[in-house]
Amino acid sequence: MKKFAQLFLPLYGLILIFGGVKGYQSGSQDSLYAGAGSGILALLCAVLSLKMPRLGLGLGALIATILTGVMGWRFEKTGKLMPAGMIATTSLLAMGIELLGAIRAK
Repeated sequence: MKKFAQLFLPLYGLILIFGGVKGYQSGSQDSLYAGAGSGILALLCAVLSLKMPRLGLGLGALIATILTGVMGWRFEKTGKLMPAGMIATTSLLAMGIELLGAIRAK
């Protein structure tokens, strides 16, 4: 599970960066900052997980947990599936994968 989590975390980071860029192209500078910032943090956690798996994956799970809460709240508030619902769902999945990876890491 650790290896899968280490492979999933950079993919999740790239999804966040891509979403931030698409939001920026739609006119939201905040999307760029939030998406790219959290995506870069996820990529840094992926690199950290190669040397210190429990810490890197745990921090990746923390990022995903925060995004699940924030985007879940936005989805509840707006009812829009894109982007809030999609990012909340993806982040919930990432949270579970990264948390399991961190628990099983040595």
